[in-house]
Parts: sequence; structure tokens; C-alpha cells
Amino acid sequence: MTIRKKSLLYISLIMIIFVQMGMMVYFGTKKTDFHEDEYYTYGLSNDQGTGFLQIPDRTWQGPALFADYLTVNENHRFDYPNVWKNQGNDVHPPLYYVFIHTLCSFTPNVMSKWIGISFNLLMFVLCMGVLFGTAKKLTKSDLAAWLSCVMFGFSIGAVSAVIFIRMYMLFTLWVLCAMYLIIWQLERRRCDRRFYLLLYGITVLGVMTQYYFLIFMFFLSAAFCILLMYQKRWKEFAGYVLSMAAAGVSCIVIFPSMLNHIFFGYRGTEAITNVKNTSGILNELVQMIATVNNELFGGYLLGLLVILLICLGILFVLKSKNYKFSMILTKAWLFTFLPCFGYFLVVTKVAPFKTDRYIFPIFPLIVLLFITISCTVVNLLVENKKIAAGILGTLVFILTVVGFTTQKVNYIYEDRQIRHDVTKANKGLNTVYITDGEGWKVIGSCTELMNTDKVYYVDGTNKEPVTDEELNRAEELLIYVDSGFQAEEIIKKLFQNNKYLKNYELLYEGFYSKVYRVY
Repeated sequence: MTIRKKSLLYISLIMIIFVQMGMMVYFGTKKTDFHEDEYYTYGLSNDQGTGFLQIPDRTWQGPALFADYLTVNENHRFDYPNVWKNQGNDVHPPLYYVFIHTLCSFTPNVMSKWIGISFNLLMFVLCMGVLFGTAKKLTKSDLAAWLSCVMFGFSIGAVSAVIFIRMYMLFTLWVLCAMYLIIWQLERRRCDRRFYLLLYGITVLGVMTQYYFLIFMFFLSAAFCILLMYQKRWKEFAGYVLSMAAAGVSCIVIFPSMLNHIFFGYRGTEAITNVKNTSGILNELVQMIATVNNELFGGYLLGLLVILLICLGILFVLKSKNYKFSMILTKAWLFTFLPCFGYFLVVTKVAPFKTDRYIFPIFPLIVLLFITISCTVVNLLVENKKIAAGILGTLVFILTVVGFTTQKVNYIYEDRQIRHDVTKANKGLNTVYITDGEGWKVIGSCTELMNTDKVYYVDGTNKEPVTDEELNRAEELLIYVDSGFQAEEIIKKLFQNNKYLKNYELLYEGFYSKVYRVY
């Protein structure tokens, strides 16, 4: 490829990334509500209590209850020891929350979706740069690298990962950096001090972002160490093992709570329980494969795989001596497929929910693997490079269009607008939230409750009648009831001193609650 053509390719890629960012901003404007874990992104980053919402029983609370929990107080900006403390109480490492707290500290007392989305957009741009570099080194093709970035950036999976205000775009960046480092080392054919330092740094940053990074690094390291042992590079093998061990020790020193999180925290023990439970694994795999299929391939993964495998079989029979393409596919298999496949299997089994967020980090690598195989097949079948490029470009274009016409971007929650409309329409009513004693469930209705002037919180496990005179005289109430209760039964018990409340109208079902107009 000439210098002029390369320049045009790079310029077009930069322009496409800007278009992709614009598309993600568009979907960001459509985001109406938050996943409960997205609230915890802000709460754990900024709360000056325990990191979890604390609600005194049988008290009136205004919107300040949530504002204090979700935003940075003017007197506690850049309070990183507090982030460390909150994450010690949680089940995740602190790095992502440090970044979110830093951004929130520039806008104290402000809760905005754009704080989290803008950070994810920055991570997306960095991911695209590392993905391009990794793909180019793996395939030795600017076109394959370009197509990998185009296909991933325009996928439903990438947009959903940016819109979801959690640590998974940052996690994706460290996965790509680790992959780039290994592919780069294969090109250099030696492990030196710089390689070991980079390996150490990426591992520490990855583990301090999400503990699942350990799973990915296990399989990537296994593939690389097998190569080192096969080539009898024992000194480099020892250096690699020592670097990883040093990274592990450093993580424990930096954040000692991680050991408790992994082995004794509720997520850690839940993961161990999931591993022991072998039932349902096939259904879980099918569910997660369907997620990859829908969010990256528009639902056509199976057909594409069948075509590619048939073509590969024919080509290996007819052109088995093509050394260049054989080496590319071998590296793609060993250092892309095996780590992704191992991570996918383990995460499918240990993850508490079978959802896309846990496999977001390997989405770009799955795309890279697909593009690598596709480019290999097409280039071997079609000798004219322009025609081959046209076929590949058309394939990526079709998959992009099909993806956005048949699938939906996740974590936007446009259907929840009715909740805000209801609370705003009933703002004049006294509002009651009957909890089951677990404050974390209330967080699922956070944005709705912030539309009210004040809310009376009742722990429904305490069946003593409400004694608040204002409520006992009310002829009409808006009542949230945690889903664990029988609504009419608990309302009758708690409000037996109110003679006006006879009728129940279900307005909508919230995240963990049902909302009634009682009159």
C-alpha cells in the first residue's frame, strides 16, 4: 500500500471514529434511566457514608437523600481515600471509581449521565487505537485493521458498552493492551525489561479495574507461556512468571480488600457456587453465544461461520503451503481465539447474570478474529486486491446495517419514561416507599423519587402501624411497595389508622417495586 493510500486510510478511520462517537452521543441522548449498578457507579465513587444508600426507617426524606449519595460534596472533592474505603465495602476494585470520582469532583453536586458516558467515549477512542495497532500487527494488513475498527465501532455491542456507565470500557482497554503487548512481543521475538514492565503495569491496571481480568490474563498467559516453553526460552518464561507474580503481590498491597472480595465476598462465593453447579451450563452457553451473535453479527453468526469454515477447509487442502496466511491464522488461533474462548467459558459459568456486560471486553477481539479469518479466506480466493477489499467492505457494511435494523442498543431504558411521567403527574400526592429493609432496592427507583418533594420511607418488615399524622389523614397516596410484599396486605397493616384508603390502582412496575395510587 502506497504512502498516499495509507494516509487516506488513516484519515478515513479518524473520520469514521468521529462518526461512531457521534452515533454513541445520539444514543446517549436517548438514555432515559439507569441500571441499578450505574447508580452504584456514582454512589460508590462519591458517597461519604458506606458507599451504599442508608435510609432511616419511618422518616421523611427529600431529593437531597439521593443527591448526597450520588454526587460529590463541595468539601470532599478528590477524596480518594473515601473511594478506597467504599470499594473495600463493595465487591469491585477501585480504579474505575477513582476516575469517575475525579470527573465528578470537577462538577460538585451534579449528577449527570454524561459524566459516565464521556469517560466511556474516551476509553472507546483509546480502544480503537489499540485495536487498530493489534489488528495490524496480527494480520500485517492495514485494511484488516481498518475493517476491525469499523465493524466493532459500529456494532450494537460497542454502543451498548459505551452507554452502560460501568467499568467495562476501561476493562476492554486493558484487555486490548494486553493482547497488543503479546502480539508486539511476538514480532520482536524477545522479552526484555521493557516488555516485563509493561506486562506488570497492564496486569495491575486490569486487575484494579475488574477481577475478571485475571481470567483473561490466565488464558492469554497460558498461550504465551506454552510458546515460550515450546521454544525452550526458559529464562524468558521465568521472567514472565515473575512479572505476573509481582503484579499479583502489588495488587494485594495496593488494595488488600481484593482477597476478601474474591474468596469471601458475596460475589466471590457466588462465583464458586456457580462453578460447583454443573446444571444448566448448556443453556447458559447458548444464551451468551446468542448475545455475541446479536450484538456483533446481527443474528447471522452461524451462517457466517459455516461459510468461512467450508472455505477454510477447501483452501487448506488446495493451498496448504501458503506460509504467510498459515502463520497469521496460527497466531490468531493461539493468541486471540484461545484466550477469548477460555474467558468466555469461565465467565459464562461464574458470572452472576448471563448478560452482555461480562463479555464486553472480548467483543473487539471476537471482531478481530472474524475479520482475520474473513480477510484470509477472501484474499486467497480473490487475487484482485481491489475486488477483495470491496467484498470485505460490503460484508462489514451489511453486518452493520443488519445489526442496527434487527437489534436494539441496551441500557437506554426509553420504555421507563412512563415512570417519570407518573411521578411528575402525581407530584402533589404524599409519596410512601415500603421497603423490605434493603436500601439497595430503593436505588432502582432513584430518578423517579427525585421528582418528588419528599418521600416517607417505611421498613415493611416492621408491621407496626404508621403513626405519622399527615399520612393517616391523607385521602390519597402514591405508594411504592418492594416486590417481596403482597401490596394490599402490607398497605392495610401499615395504614390501618387511615380510614380513607380503600382502593388500589397499579400504575407501573418499577425495578424492584410496584407503584400504586391508593385512595
